[in-house]
Amino acid sequence: MRDEEDEDAKTYYFYMYRSIADDLTTTLVQQCHQSQFTVQRIIETAGDDEALLFEALNVNDEIQKVLSKYEELMKPSEVPHEPEPAMIPVAVEPEESPRYAKEDSLIRKPAGSRGGSQGGTMMK
Repeated sequence: MRDEEDEDAKTYYFYMYRSIADDLTTTLVQQCHQSQFTVQRIIETAGDDEALLFEALNVNDEIQKVLSKYEELMKPSEVPHEPEPAMIPVAVEPEESPRYAKEDSLIRKPAGSRGGSQGGTMMK
């Protein structure tokens, strides 16, 4: 009974942790978008202050990298399709082909059906 309770507790905490992590991730993504908007306003108003413009552009690039990575991780993963095995054409020979006649001669048949051969040999 104790093992079952431990397993239930683990499951509960796993989903609780996952929920908190999802909430935290969502909050961080929202803050990135807000910060990106603020940085873009700074870029627009930087004027001749090249140092500020340079720093704002770098921050904007870093925020964009974070958001791109997040979007990449949120995409459903594609399951690679295994290539189908190559189909090898197989010729089907009709029963009256010479090949079947040769194979039939190797099959033991009752003495009466050997077509006149009275000996015990398999060769005709």
